[in-house]
Amino acid sequence: MNNSGWDEKNLRKVYTLAYRLTGDGQTAASLAEEVCVHLASQGIRPDSLNALPLRTLQEAGSLYLRRYRHLPAAGPAPAGGAPAGQQALNNLPPEERVAVVLRDMFRLPLPQLETTLAWPQQEVQAALARGRRNLCQYLGNGNGVSR
Repeated sequence: MNNSGWDEKNLRKVYTLAYRLTGDGQTAASLAEEVCVHLASQGIRPDSLNALPLRTLQEAGSLYLRRYRHLPAAGPAPAGGAPAGQQALNNLPPEERVAVVLRDMFRLPLPQLETTLAWPQQEVQAALARGRRNLCQYLGNGNGVSR
């Protein structure tokens, strides 16, 4: 999977993003590879600040929704498996999961999230609110998310 310009640290970041979206190691590896290959073919590389390019986040979110959303979410983790937070993400509908992961975990700016999802601002904000509320309920915090 190592494409020129993608060092191990950035490959791990892309895999982590893919895992947060898919909840499954094998599917995450496939999505991460597809993202890296697609971006490398466009000449997009990690920037000099050791952060993933904005385009990487958008590409991963778009590819997930186009090609991987139909896959069932990972089931309950075995003992010692995925942390509760990932299990909670796995229970979100795909659109909510993409919105929450890209915005809250990877800090994708709202205008770029709107572009990635191809939704108007109100729909993106509603998906974020639903996703955050569902995460809180799943994790046992019915008070909601302070934002």
